[in-house]
Amino acid sequence: MRRLRRYSFGTLVLSLVAAVLAALLVVLTTIGGYDDWADGSTVAFDGREHEVELPRGATVLVWEWAGNASPDCGVRDAASGADLALRPVDGWERPGGSMPYVAETAFTSPGRVSVRCERTSYEGALHVEQRPLLPGPVHLFVVPLALGVVALLAGLVAVGATLVGRRSGQPEPAQVGSR
Repeated sequence: MRRLRRYSFGTLVLSLVAAVLAALLVVLTTIGGYDDWADGSTVAFDGREHEVELPRGATVLVWEWAGNASPDCGVRDAASGADLALRPVDGWERPGGSMPYVAETAFTSPGRVSVRCERTSYEGALHVEQRPLLPGPVHLFVVPLALGVVALLAGLVAVGATLVGRRSGQPEPAQVGSR
């Protein structure tokens, strides 16, 4: 019976650790994530050069508001002046009010970059930021779902262990004060 109790206690501890880790993952991937833009990441459609500091070697996404017709923009290495190759990406989206921000292009960061977008007749901007860990706010539904599956499996293991312990014919521990 002691082994059964230790096993059930271990299952409970495992479930609690999984819950804490899942909650931590949600918090860590949400802070400064999809609703906030990094300082200095905004590039106005004003025809001027804007320098953005990025981690060297990081994959960087160019985020555009889906409601705007995007002007021609170019990205250069701020140190050397060399044009950076932009490659297409798909599946990246962030909340943006009535319309989402989408990333359709990416590049590998040399560190500091210079971004210039031609002037438009409307006030618009894009954002240049390092690629997030997960595409879109996936963690907001995947992590709780995974946590639910882990909790369900832990509960089934605990119930199964209890039933096996009862069927094994081990005597129940004596109650204090009973004869």
